[in-house]
Amino acid sequence: APNSARWRLQSHASAAAAAVEAELRTLVAAYRRDARGLATSWDDDLSYMLQPALAAYEQERVVGHAASHDDFQDAIRRRVPHGHCFKGFPTCFPHLNAQRMLAALQRGDLSADVIDT
Repeated sequence: APNSARWRLQSHASAAAAAVEAELRTLVAAYRRDARGLATSWDDDLSYMLQPALAAYEQERVVGHAASHDDFQDAIRRRVPHGHCFKGFPTCFPHLNAQRMLAALQRGDLSADVIDT
């Protein structure tokens, strides 16, 4: 059945994305600890809040039309504690190699700044 095949493909893609994210989180935390002496914590609620914004950025890249990000910006302002700064940027990679992803992030000015702070 075509729907069954599509579900299996989506399920495989979701599992692969989760595995790459977990590996990249581990690599980033190790780099920050070993190279910068920084502790790393991950905010799953904030990650959840970022999903609609990332989907909007992806759609913008595909269709060339920017959606309003006002709701996203308001949610981030409410979520980030006073005195803290939210740093982030959308990016994508044409591969699933977390080590290559980290290397690319370390080379970029903006991404290196995010990783190093």
